[in-house]
Amino acid sequence: MAGILDFIDQNLGTRLGLLFSNPSGAMQQMNQQAGAYNQASLLATQADRNALRGLPVTPEQAQAKQYVDKKLEDVGSGFAGTFIGKNAKLWDKLAEQRFLQLEKAGMAPEQIWKETGTLRGLDNKLRQEFSDKNATAAYTHLEESGTNRLAEKAIDNPLYEANYPHLSKVGQLGLRENPQSGSFEWSYFDNPQLGSGHLVAKAPNLNELKGVGVHEMQHGIQKLEGFSGGTNLQQVKMHEIPQVYLDRANKLMDQTDVLNAQDKLAEASKKMSERNKILNQGKYAVYARNAGEVEARMAQNRMNLTDAERRAMFPLNRGQYGLDVNPRKITGLLN
Repeated sequence: MAGILDFIDQNLGTRLGLLFSNPSGAMQQMNQQAGAYNQASLLATQADRNALRGLPVTPEQAQAKQYVDKKLEDVGSGFAGTFIGKNAKLWDKLAEQRFLQLEKAGMAPEQIWKETGTLRGLDNKLRQEFSDKNATAAYTHLEESGTNRLAEKAIDNPLYEANYPHLSKVGQLGLRENPQSGSFEWSYFDNPQLGSGHLVAKAPNLNELKGVGVHEMQHGIQKLEGFSGGTNLQQVKMHEIPQVYLDRANKLMDQTDVLNAQDKLAEASKKMSERNKILNQGKYAVYARNAGEVEARMAQNRMNLTDAERRAMFPLNRGQYGLDVNPRKITGLLN
């Protein structure tokens, strides 16, 4: 067994620096040595399976597990913010392989995440994270109609284009406005690789601008990966609004109907304003539960976590750094 581990250590020595300086070379190294890694990884999986079943773990299995865990930690260090998929140039194939083995062995998704930094999203597609901690934000113009560009990008992280070179074709607009808002559009919606894109981020300060930028860039990546995408309030249809909001809005109109003509005229505008406010709350409830928006908010909330904090906080758990809605009520999932 030591011979296998020595062979992997000598020939699969991929580190973060190589992933940055020569991504294709790094991935080629991983692929060339996959057979040797498989042997160690299978033994490590046997160790996990035995431990789950209360069976003894052999020294060979324990050694393999210790080695594989360390190798994944080394390769994945710094790659844990924005969620990426298998189309990313720096997708960690070793971590994916280990994930599939542990999933088959019956290990809990949260524990697999801690070991591999890989998870199966709500749409059943695999995801990993890369860090947004060192991403920077900048205002690109003083006003939306301005021509004097102050900065090239509203949100900048070298890992965006290192993973998805096509993101270099995305024009960006960053403005100092309150409240915060944003959007991301590909010029060719059905096939973004054919054209360019446009990101807009608006916020009153740079920290919030960074959050909006991370959120919107996640939407761009969702389209490149075929993940479940986002939506906006304008796209929400009346029939999609939860019944509780429709009932409240209709009740207001019923109250208006019983008034006499003079009072009805005086109250009509007020009631209509209240009705529209309730319907907009219903639209926001639909927007908030959309799978793509849930994921984009999650990326935004996790953008300043350290790698250790990311691994400790499973993205699909409820909470500040995970799901902020009931997973059973999430909509817009692609099959």
